Amino acid sequence: MPGRHRSAGQPSAWRRGRWIAVGAGAVAVTAAAAAVVLASSEDDGQVRADVDQESCPQPLTLTVSAAPAIAPVVADVLADHDEQISAACAQVEVSAVDSATMVAGGASEEPPVLWVADASLWADSLVEQNSEQTVENLGSMASSPLVLAATPSAVQRLTGQPPAGPVEVSWKQVLGAGTPVALVDPETSTEGLTTLTSLEALLGGQPGQDPPLALVQSFVALSRGVVASVDDAFALNADPATGPVFTTTEQSVLAHSDSQTTDLTAVYPAEGTALFDYPVLRLSGPDEPEGTSDVVEVVASALLSPEASQAAQQAGFRAADGTTGGADTESLSGVPSEPPSALPGPSAELAQDALRTWSAVTLEARMLTVIDVSGSMDQDAGNGRTRIELARDAAVAALRLYPDTAQIGLWAFSELKAPPADWVSLVDVGPLGEASGERTRRETLFAQAATLPAQVGGGTGLYDTTLAAFRSMRTGYDPSRVNSVVLLTDGRNQDDRVGIDLPTLLQTLRAEFDPAQPISIITIGMGPDADVATLQQISELTGGKAYQALDPADIQTVFLDAMVERRCRPNCTP
Repeated sequence: MPGRHRSAGQPSAWRRGRWIAVGAGAVAVTAAAAAVVLASSEDDGQVRADVDQESCPQPLTLTVSAAPAIAPVVADVLADHDEQISAACAQVEVSAVDSATMVAGGASEEPPVLWVADASLWADSLVEQNSEQTVENLGSMASSPLVLAATPSAVQRLTGQPPAGPVEVSWKQVLGAGTPVALVDPETSTEGLTTLTSLEALLGGQPGQDPPLALVQSFVALSRGVVASVDDAFALNADPATGPVFTTTEQSVLAHSDSQTTDLTAVYPAEGTALFDYPVLRLSGPDEPEGTSDVVEVVASALLSPEASQAAQQAGFRAADGTTGGADTESLSGVPSEPPSALPGPSAELAQDALRTWSAVTLEARMLTVIDVSGSMDQDAGNGRTRIELARDAAVAALRLYPDTAQIGLWAFSELKAPPADWVSLVDVGPLGEASGERTRRETLFAQAATLPAQVGGGTGLYDTTLAAFRSMRTGYDPSRVNSVVLLTDGRNQDDRVGIDLPTLLQTLRAEFDPAQPISIITIGMGPDADVATLQQISELTGGKAYQALDPADIQTVFLDAMVERRCRPNCTP
């Protein structure tokens, strides 16, 4: 898509003899001379600015923060209203600050009195960070829908045809087409966070409830391509053949410079999309200088004026109502003049819930998978597969969920599997991407998982194996990761001759579990014969969770659910 507009964050040109500086940091936009007084004319009923050096010996200097994409527009609008601001005996500095930094309190040395955020969902978060601050939404300055930026070749892969006119695709197409997808870090960007909240709303996620597995799968897919910024996502598309699809605002796609070698199209989610609404937020606190409210009224009126809306539209934004009425729509190839279907604005609670799920999905893992290979695992599990084949396939599918940095190992167990032990280590715990000989650990795990059906035989040495796995993971505990044991079994302990009994196992786990270095045991009982009651006791003692998989499809979903259960970790306690 042609980029007609100046890139967000780029300094504006010389304007009426003054340079308006807007960049990535806190940069100042100062309205003209401050030694001016606001006077009313009784003759014409108009407000005029009369320069009076003596009346403004100490002018107010106020800060207006703005999202980086719209900060140049804010600067230009206030430069056009410098006479009114000067007449209010004030000068205004505009700082370009991203929303996450603003909420974290890193906006500027002087607290801003107005904030043009990129989305209203940040207002509640700001109040939570500063209970003494009052936040009032004065209205929307502009808007821009969340879109997917895609190269023509990516559009061709998603839709089967080259881009022509407005392009719509479903999220199912995007996440299931094998097309690379990038996501700007949702913990630091509105683009990423809004993507998560949109998916949560579309897939039925509810705050305080376990997320639907389809949502977890979507988050897992997105977690593979996280980038630090929108600029980084654009840079990845230097090669149009391999560049990923990524979420950003329609405005940023339009602002993509003509000098870039890659042409990008704004693709609209068919299910509806989130709207960045660029609210003008009044931020007031207990220590404001006298006269602040009068100046804020002048500045806010300027930012919410029709002229400001027009300026925003000329910079690639839409009007507050989502239309492109003031923009040159004929040159905006592929951009519909009517607003795309908008999803309801997410609540702060929904955003926090989405981030909790995201954090759980993206936590670095250190995990030992322990799989039962006793004789009963050779029984039919349905769909033409035995239980051990089902366990094997589930383990392989789970391995594909984790990045190369995840540390995973594999044990197999049955009675006296490696005398005198009931277990055998097939792959030690370590990074999946780590090379060992000609294979990576991930490839070695795939190969060893394939051997599991051939290892079936003997009784179920459950208790000794569980304790050994727990103790093994305590060695080399990594506080920066979620340390866990995932144990799959279809039966109950059958090693009563020399092994420990259940009371001894539970008593030992209780004594050795350290809340400061938690090792959770996640147990999966396969089929109707699994000793679910015992598995629950084991998991509860270690802050884990027990599952029973009665249907073959259940095994595939357990690993996803277990990932979400990590939302409380590493602070879970038994």
